[in-house]
Amino acid sequence: HSVRAITNEKFMLNNRSNTFHGRDIFAPCAAYLAKGAKPAQFGKLIHDATLLSNLTPVRMGKRVWTGTVLRVDHFGNLITNLDLPEFAAVLTRPFELLVGMHAVRQYCANYQQAEPGEPFVIAGSSGFLEVSLREASAARTLGCAAGTPVELMLA
Repeated sequence: HSVRAITNEKFMLNNRSNTFHGRDIFAPCAAYLAKGAKPAQFGKLIHDATLLSNLTPVRMGKRVWTGTVLRVDHFGNLITNLDLPEFAAVLTRPFELLVGMHAVRQYCANYQQAEPGEPFVIAGSSGFLEVSLREASAARTLGCAAGTPVELMLA
């Protein structure tokens, strides 16, 4: 497999939104690829891409799951592959989420509820549980990145 940065604007819609890249960038690029465009035309190769082997959390015990950090957003929030509908118990029950070498035990419905400097879990806008820090980067503070393992234990 190879990974490329899509930088050639020739293959994108002219009026792109900041939040709908599936429609404005990826779909047009897929159409051009289907019509025979060469991958090299889209942009340079990315040599240090992280390949995630399994995007589905794995149940390890009665109340224990392992997962991964899917990505880090531009605020430094760690977006996990633990989707909110399946793991909504963290909203109401005690839990521990191990992220790399750090244990997070607090859920906050919004950033105002969190203490500065204390990592917490929040329901992200993408529908997944995220590890965040108020007024700081969770990725930088916790030393985590895409591909970092997570382990959720529910009480």
